[in-house]
Amino acid sequence: MDREIVSFIESIQPDFSYQGTTGMLKTIIESNENMLAIDNYISTINEEAYNESLSDKFQSVKTAVGNKIDAAKNVDLKAKAHKAYEFIKESIKRAIAKIKALFMTQYKKVKILYVKALEKITPLLTKLGASQNREIPYEFECLDSGELLKYIKNYKSQNITNKIDIEADIENAKNDSTDALESVDSYIRNCLAGTESQLTIDEIGNLKTTLKDKCFSKFTKINIGKNALKVYFDGSVSGPLNEMYKQILTNEHEVLTTINKFEKSGFYHKVIIDRANKLAGLLNSANIKFFDAVLGVAVTGMNNYVRAIVAAIKANAGSKVSSAKDAVTGAAGSVADKASELKNKVTGNNAEPTVK
Repeated sequence: MDREIVSFIESIQPDFSYQGTTGMLKTIIESNENMLAIDNYISTINEEAYNESLSDKFQSVKTAVGNKIDAAKNVDLKAKAHKAYEFIKESIKRAIAKIKALFMTQYKKVKILYVKALEKITPLLTKLGASQNREIPYEFECLDSGELLKYIKNYKSQNITNKIDIEADIENAKNDSTDALESVDSYIRNCLAGTESQLTIDEIGNLKTTLKDKCFSKFTKINIGKNALKVYFDGSVSGPLNEMYKQILTNEHEVLTTINKFEKSGFYHKVIIDRANKLAGLLNSANIKFFDAVLGVAVTGMNNYVRAIVAAIKANAGSKVSSAKDAVTGAAGSVADKASELKNKVTGNNAEPTVK
């Protein structure tokens, strides 16, 4: 089954119809609309297919006809449930297609920012004559990619899907006490359950700001070597973004596995299908929110680093210019002294002539 799901995910082509921040918002809205449409369809699954009002006089007829209708109703129930599961999988497929497109377009934009920054820095490095790897003292705020990666790698739907108990859900449904997956923020919080310090709902409500607060640190040295920006981009921008993309698709895989488990187990109860629908809808919206937050943090980190490296290079270049001026001034003084000595030797005087 896992191979089937992996193959299913890999076969999905990117959907470039929605782009940028507006596209992310539209994707979330569409996901919610899909979830509501499927929810409306699910509500018809357990409706009675026939009328129980036959009189006792026709009890035998009622029983015979009833059995046939029950069998037909059961077939209809399975058909409707199967169709509902297909709708849910289709909503996930659409979400994956849009996430693939968003990642490709947003990553391309970040790469363009990197190339532009490289074009700006390279002439400064050339003038400075910086070596391949050269660290200098400079204090600045920068992204700690190791901290960001901790959150990315802990963003796991597995923390939720492994805890789902189908039998318990049905039993709770009978008592009207279903464990609802309440919101996108609570979903993200549960996905991040493996992090060392739990984020509050308020922190997740402002996830981009929270990640900036948690993942930016003060650095006292900066590398101004010729490959410095490339090393930073590969490790602190490209690395986290690719890891985030991989983790999001892994989460989609986990949820698809869980939904397949629901369907293959023969649970056609409305509560279970409803749970599968909410699980898919919340995952799709949560993935977009997490994607946007990580992207924002990575771009801010790169901008901070570019500004810092330019300032550090200019400061270091200014220091070198001052040193060069001192060296030139010293050399000029030395030349003047030697010229005076030579003059004295030629005139036979050991001291400068005194003006009277």
